[in-house]
Amino acid sequence: MQIKPRQMLPLMILLVCVGSLLGAERKVLLSTRVATNGEFLTVPVVVAGRQYTFVVDTGSTATVLDSKFLNSLSLPDKEGPVIPVREGKQSKLYTAPPMKVVGTESGELLFPIDSPVLCLDLADLLDGGSDKEIDGVLGMDFLQKFAVKLDLTAGRMQILDSDSVTADETETAIPLEFANGTPRVLVESSDARFWSIVDTGALPTLCIRSDVHNYLLEQGTLTPWRFEVEVEGDKRVGIIGIGSLASFKLGPFEHNGLTADEAERGTLLGLAYWKRYQVTFDFPHKTALLRPSRYFRMIDETGHSGIFLKAVDESPNQKEVGQIVLGCFAERAGIKIGDRVLSINGNSVENMPIDNMNRRLSQRWHKECVLMLERDGESFAITLPRLKEMPAADDPGE
Repeated sequence: MQIKPRQMLPLMILLVCVGSLLGAERKVLLSTRVATNGEFLTVPVVVAGRQYTFVVDTGSTATVLDSKFLNSLSLPDKEGPVIPVREGKQSKLYTAPPMKVVGTESGELLFPIDSPVLCLDLADLLDGGSDKEIDGVLGMDFLQKFAVKLDLTAGRMQILDSDSVTADETETAIPLEFANGTPRVLVESSDARFWSIVDTGALPTLCIRSDVHNYLLEQGTLTPWRFEVEVEGDKRVGIIGIGSLASFKLGPFEHNGLTADEAERGTLLGLAYWKRYQVTFDFPHKTALLRPSRYFRMIDETGHSGIFLKAVDESPNQKEVGQIVLGCFAERAGIKIGDRVLSINGNSVENMPIDNMNRRLSQRWHKECVLMLERDGESFAITLPRLKEMPAADDPGE
């Protein structure tokens, strides 16, 4: 049937209305599989013809290459100041080599030619966050042009054309603000409201700036963890800068019992928090679209097994329990200070960094964790159970 021009306008309006009701199809530029066990969010990046592994880090303003590229690629300097990154860490600006981000499922995106990048020794900054060797960090200088969709339950990340993203009826839109080049959201606990960085490069659930942390302690909203430690043969009980929040809200979504670390540099929400949602960060339109995942009401021990390890004095390659949180499952199961750790889930811990061991101890979203320990010359096994899953309510925002 031939449509006359006068008939086309009502038809176009109808199509737009139908498209809005059904939800416009989002244009996927890149799709990649990611870890679901608490490791870093990573993506393949081809640098000068070779494939490497980069962390996707919304908490980093800049893209960072490991310092090994300085020698192998002879990166030219760019004019500009030396950039402080963290305490004792700084970098000049360098011209990025030819790079492209590659999806393990589909798509690839070119990194802008001649863009500035930083170069740092990443071993110290990212130690223990992944079993893979990390070669770089993909920062907001690249990500800010796109919408990034995370489904850490399914183990998938997608980079989308921002102009194709609209909220559907199952999603809740949360405003994003930018400060110093990184996205943040407004959160609240008790009567305190504060900004929190959206940090996909951080593994913990929640880190809270010291002044806010202390205020929540005073209000009784944050319950500090009590731990037992042995000092010169005497067991003592103390308090550490980690605790459980009675209430925490992001927009209409409320959580109870989130683990909160004290942080000197700022408040952030890490990967373990965002796993509670299917979330699309639409950076150009400064919006986060949230839909609760099946982990929305997960009991939170992420990042902390209740055991704090230390190197054995006479044999630094071996690790033992140095502190234990009172009331945690590990204590109830009989683990004691001084127990030597032999393996975690069958993996020998000799020469394994403590950060790496702590990550393995807390990877209990999907499976239990088996610790092989030694005490008084005898070995024995303790199983830390899989974290309890509680199904999300029909409308967690109520």
